[in-house]
Amino acid sequence: MRVLCSLLLLAAPLASSVAACTKDTSATASRTLFSNLRIAALHFDETGGSAIRNGESTGILEARIAIAFCRWASYTAAFVSGTHRNPPTTSYVASGSQTYHPPLYADWTGVELQKRWRDSSIFHPMVSVGVGQLRTLYHYSHRDASGNIEYRTEGASDATYFAPSVGVEASLFKYMTSYLLLGVRKVGALDTPAVEAGGFDGEYLAFGFAVGKFR
Repeated sequence: MRVLCSLLLLAAPLASSVAACTKDTSATASRTLFSNLRIAALHFDETGGSAIRNGESTGILEARIAIAFCRWASYTAAFVSGTHRNPPTTSYVASGSQTYHPPLYADWTGVELQKRWRDSSIFHPMVSVGVGQLRTLYHYSHRDASGNIEYRTEGASDATYFAPSVGVEASLFKYMTSYLLLGVRKVGALDTPAVEAGGFDGEYLAFGFAVGKFR
């Protein structure tokens, strides 16, 4: 997650080096490392929003790396990484304890296929279909009798998720857009203790900013 967010800082200089879909054949045309890849769009996104965690709507943070090629310029493939904010406690009691309830963490990684209807207008619709793996676990620190701190992970479980959404994107500047997505997320069975069956199924909302090359 931190690595993806840090890549936002590279978006503007990288975007300027990506070739346009209309090839410049003049003698003075500059060549770059990416000029032969025929990239229509390349951008880095950071989003916030909400999704269901253990039966309750909670805040989320996501980061994306997205790319579209000239041959299919209206379709964008993206790698996404996300996390639920403010891990809660549940009825689960940490191993070896009678009273301590560790926090429940939930993170995910996946891929998305996005379709945009971009034209000269400022606002344009988009749809997205995402699939990936969501992981839940309890993670906490424990101080032993010698005073040493030990980090423990318990109850880790993974499940496949599916998340279709629709939304609208706004062109803010040449190298920056903003978008709003509204959809649903369906997650498979998780074996983490005290996680409800279907506890991560439900509404998904994301509002984000993207920096890079878009046309």
